[in-house]
Amino acid sequence: MIEAIELTVGSHRHSALASGPAGGEVVLLLHGFPETSYEWRAQLEALGEAGYRAVAPDQRGYAAGARPATLDEYAVDRLVDDVFGFADAVGTDRFHLVGQPRHGQRFQAFRVRDAQGGRHHLLPGQAATRPSFGLPSAYHRSRSS
Repeated sequence: MIEAIELTVGSHRHSALASGPAGGEVVLLLHGFPETSYEWRAQLEALGEAGYRAVAPDQRGYAAGARPATLDEYAVDRLVDDVFGFADAVGTDRFHLVGQPRHGQRFQAFRVRDAQGGRHHLLPGQAATRPSFGLPSAYHRSRSS
């Protein structure tokens, strides 16, 4: 079952959709442009049923409570900060990360930050931009249906 939740990251409030047990491994699903968390509803259901805690936040600029006015607030570093903030908001420092192919630059920034000893850790091989790149099998099933 999909539930609506809110994730507070700094001064921003991000609406989000979530599914699965609170204690499950966290999978953060990042929507593309010009989409919202609604894009991930099939994957949320499948991952939740498989025992993962799947969370799809409405990102900066899309969530009503997270719409900064200046362009510099949308820089890649700010977007990376948001995702680590999403992890904090759901109470984890390890997570699977799923996104769209156009997120390549942002995923590279996650890997660099993780390699520099950040306090969050991506699960090895899980920062992926396509379904065949080491994601949970529930993700593969939901993407193909």
